[in-house]
Amino acid sequence: MHRATYLALVLTLAMMTKATYNYCQRCNQSFEALRKNSRYPENFHPLLRVQLTGGGSHLPGQENYVEEEEQPMSNVRDDRNLSPEYRSLCETVTKTTELRDTEYEYLPPLYHEVYCKNHALINNLQNANPLIQECVHPPGFHCVQKSKTLFLVRRRRNSDCWEPDVKEIASGCDCMWPISTFGDIIEHYQSKESELRN
Repeated sequence: MHRATYLALVLTLAMMTKATYNYCQRCNQSFEALRKNSRYPENFHPLLRVQLTGGGSHLPGQENYVEEEEQPMSNVRDDRNLSPEYRSLCETVTKTTELRDTEYEYLPPLYHEVYCKNHALINNLQNANPLIQECVHPPGFHCVQKSKTLFLVRRRRNSDCWEPDVKEIASGCDCMWPISTFGDIIEHYQSKESELRN
């Protein structure tokens, strides 16, 4: 019995390590792409927005960096303010759930669920048929409840042994094309492509 538990724990840790490695690799690739951008010099620190100079340690009162010109950064901020703002086409309700249990302690100790406003699971946490909520626009589209898997760890209150735990939680609401009403969306895409060709 204990061997199976340890094997499951080792496999879970291996999967989490692989996922973390892949995530860090993507972050490193994003940073490298930013650094290769001709606007940033080789020794530019993106968080401090300064160009680091010299290789020695910094002593109090010693200027060890050269401030970047303020003009290019203000242009970036201006461009960011010009980008369009987006709003969801579905109303949502966010619910914070604290994981309090007399038997277990959880990490993280709470999580946030995002429900479609008219979803039946908001008030009743059992499996229920969701009410149909229409999107703000276009008429006839439906708001569909999304869910995601939350990975967490827990341990018995009288133990030092943490074990993995998984929960399926509500994670948002998407405005979707109802096939039962409008048919398959592929036909819509194909008709748009043929219009563009003509």
